[in-house]
Amino acid sequence: MTSSPPKTSIDLIDLERAQQLCRVLPTRTGESQVLPEWGDPLGKGHHLVYFWPKNENEQLGEDGSSTDYNAPYPYTRRMWAGGSFEWPASSGWQPDPAASAPEGIIIGSSIREQTSVDKIEEKGGMVFVHQRKEYSSDGGGGGPGRGRVLVKEIRMHVFRQAVKAGSTSEGVTQPLKPAKTPPTPAPPPSDLSFTYTPSLPLLFRFSALTFNAHRIHYDAAWAREKEGHSASPYGGPVVHGPLSALVGVEVVERWLRCSTKGREMAKNGGMRRFEYRATSPMYVDRRIEILGKLVPGEEEVLRLWTVQDGKVRDGAALTCSAQHGGVLEEDVECWSVFSHASTPVAQVTMRRKFGNKSKTS
Repeated sequence: MTSSPPKTSIDLIDLERAQQLCRVLPTRTGESQVLPEWGDPLGKGHHLVYFWPKNENEQLGEDGSSTDYNAPYPYTRRMWAGGSFEWPASSGWQPDPAASAPEGIIIGSSIREQTSVDKIEEKGGMVFVHQRKEYSSDGGGGGPGRGRVLVKEIRMHVFRQAVKAGSTSEGVTQPLKPAKTPPTPAPPPSDLSFTYTPSLPLLFRFSALTFNAHRIHYDAAWAREKEGHSASPYGGPVVHGPLSALVGVEVVERWLRCSTKGREMAKNGGMRRFEYRATSPMYVDRRIEILGKLVPGEEEVLRLWTVQDGKVRDGAALTCSAQHGGVLEEDVECWSVFSHASTPVAQVTMRRKFGNKSKTS
C-alpha cells in the first residue's frame, strides 16, 4: 500500500450534510443552535462526513467496513486508533466574521481529497496502518484558490487477529510510553468540561452521515462475539473513534469561544492542530466526561482527559498559533500522555512572543 500512488476524490461540501451533522453532534444540539448556511466556513473536523467510501456491498468486509486500506489476513479486526487534524488556513468559528472573508473549507465549495499510506507497522501482534490525507480547494463553489491545502489529516487504524473462541479483549492500543517528566494529576474542579451519553440513535446517525457500515457501532452481538468486547460488562456497541475525536475538537472550540482565556487565544488565530489517540474503546449508553484543567505557572498548561466508568479512555492534543502585526504572538504546543489510570492524558503549553524577545505568560 505504501508504494501505491495517492488516491484522489472530489466532493461538493453541500449544506445538507453540514446542517445534519450539527443536528447530530451532542455539542451542537439545543434551542440556541445556529445552523450554518451556504458560504459559511465548515466547522473544524466536519469534513469527516464527506468523501464517502465508494465500495459496493459485496466489496465490504465481513464486519461491514471498507476494505480499501485494510491489513492483510489474518488481521481482520479493525479499529480507529488515532490521528490528527491540522488547519494551515483559518477555518471554523471566527471571533469577528466581518473582519475578513471566511477561510478554510467553505460550504458550497468543491474540495479535493488526496489519500496515501505513510507507513504500515507491526507492534505486539497488531498491525497499524497510517493514512495521510490532504484536503485542498478544487477551485469551484466560491472557495479559496485551486490547489490550496486547507486541512491535513492523519488516520491510524489498528488491526488485530480474529477473536478466539471464549477469549475477550477490551484494549485497542498499547498505552504510549510515559513522557520523561509525566504531568502531575490536575486537581478538581476542571476548567474545561463537557458530559454526554452516547446513544444508539447517535451512533446510527453518525454511521449514516459517514456512510460507515462497520457493525461494531450498531450490532451488539457482533461487538461481543466477533470483536471481543465482552470484556466490558456492556459489550458494545462501540462509539466511533472519529466521533470521539470530533466531539473533542468541538469541546476545544467551545472553550475558545466561551472562556476568557479561550477568547483571547481565538482572537489570535485559534486552534491549528488537534492530535488524538484512543487507548481503549468507549461504549454506548455510558456517560462520557471530557475534562481539562488550566494550570497556572511558569507556563500555562491545559490538561485534557476523557473518562467513562471511572477509566481514562483517550486523549487529545492541540496546537494554536497566531500572527499579529508580523510578529508571532502566541504559540501553543501540546503533547499527549496516555494512561489507564484516572490521570490527565493531554496537556497544552502556551507561550507568548513579543517582538524578537520571548517570555512566558
